[in-house]
Amino acid sequence: MSRALSAFATAAVFGAAAATMFNYESSVVDAQSSPRSFGEADTSESPMAAYGLPSNVNLVRARGYISSLNHERRIPNWVMERIPHTKPKSKKDADSAAAGDDNGGKAAVSRTESKFYSDETVPEMFRSTNADYNKRGLSRGHLAPAQFHKNSQEEMNETFNLSANIVPQDMTMNACDWYRLESMTKKLSKEFEKGLWVVSGPLFVPILDMKSGKNMVSYEVVGTHNVAVPTHMFKCLLGVKEDNKKYLGCFVMPNEPITEEQPLTQYSVPSTYVERVAGIRIFPEASRGTGWGATAPADLCRNFECKGSYAAFSKSFRQVGRVRAATTEGQVKLVYAQLYQEGSVDAAVDRELQAKLKELGVTDAGKYQLKTTPTPSKGG
Repeated sequence: MSRALSAFATAAVFGAAAATMFNYESSVVDAQSSPRSFGEADTSESPMAAYGLPSNVNLVRARGYISSLNHERRIPNWVMERIPHTKPKSKKDADSAAAGDDNGGKAAVSRTESKFYSDETVPEMFRSTNADYNKRGLSRGHLAPAQFHKNSQEEMNETFNLSANIVPQDMTMNACDWYRLESMTKKLSKEFEKGLWVVSGPLFVPILDMKSGKNMVSYEVVGTHNVAVPTHMFKCLLGVKEDNKKYLGCFVMPNEPITEEQPLTQYSVPSTYVERVAGIRIFPEASRGTGWGATAPADLCRNFECKGSYAAFSKSFRQVGRVRAATTEGQVKLVYAQLYQEGSVDAAVDRELQAKLKELGVTDAGKYQLKTTPTPSKGG
């Protein structure tokens, strides 16, 4: 190697190391506040990071979660939260809930007071905005659910940070199967006395391109800021019992309309699959032995019931998903016939049907009308 090339290589290595150090020290901000460092002492003192962080890139620490920002894709790489042990309600708690206080006597917290917002601590060129999410069929999907963060209004508000906790998510998958996964997570928190650690995030899964015969990663971008739409979503759960026994489960769902209900265990995958596709480590301190000790974590769904509940609005979103999944005139007319047989649907389903008929250029769309009822609101 020539002296010039050797000097260049040395400088490149030093420069890369310096860039890595600079990125780690300067890229962390508190949500809705000025940038601050996020050193080792901070992570070691945070219960959320007890088993290590998946990566150390562009970290954000909010009141209820830790997030890693992806400036290129304008979405998080991952979001980590810890769901504390939820004890069964006593009669006093049940009476309080019946009286309208379901927040343990703390100040009332309401989702209606929270608004999606752009994080002004993120450089403007890497920032996403509400306008980027105007495409029909996409929702602003939470990674750390708002409903899990009711300790204060400020904590809930921070779950609406577009850069740190939101991804473009298919609205029907968000309101149906992802909601079931969140419901399962909340239910499982009752089983683990020391808490339930959760890492959620987007995936960009390679698929085989039939024309070229090559594996390729292809995904949509939306809005003027080219916000990346994940092909899939993941959620990994680590539950810790009083005796420190640990249970691990990971789930991956396609970010598209899911037309039929499947058991949540159908979406279960090894944690190594998520690590390989996302390029992160799931609970890395534990996997190196400092957390697990000599005992590997047990399989979550083999030891606990991995089932979630639907919300009142989930049925109509499943019906919308069936309409959106239709790609031909014949398919959409078949879905129409099925929905017609099921009886009244909410108005949103009929609107989606009319939009799909128009999109496919169906000339006699006017005769495909569904009996409708008012659209239920989506909460949580």
